[in-house]
Amino acid sequence: LEILADSGNPDEEAPAFVTAAPRLRNDMRSLRLLFEGNRPPVRNIRCSDSTNFFYGIGDASGTSFGSLFEKDGFIQFECGQWCTESSEESSNWRELKNVVEAIKGFVRRHELHGSEIFIFTDNSTAEAAFW
Repeated sequence: LEILADSGNPDEEAPAFVTAAPRLRNDMRSLRLLFEGNRPPVRNIRCSDSTNFFYGIGDASGTSFGSLFEKDGFIQFECGQWCTESSEESSNWRELKNVVEAIKGFVRRHELHGSEIFIFTDNSTAEAAFW
């Protein structure tokens, strides 16, 4: 199996073809199975309650972040500024970190055992981490 190589830089010399690693075929089969269908798989495991997580009040930008949770009429909103070290991380890292920390904070403050959590984000990498 040979794959056309494209470095993305027209000034850079790159080979026209490269040899794929032996595991590529199995990796592609696994990815095809994982991503089959138009929607992420539903994974309900004995849920007795629903909790909504709405992400989008702010954004995990280079300097700041924001999140919002709502459960049974209770709204928890958090926003802040990244420290210098975090602001130098990739935008995908900041988006996922924001979502994960918001969920962890809400779980610490509220009983969510047996709940189904819906996560909404505008970042495809953060979304992919959850399914």
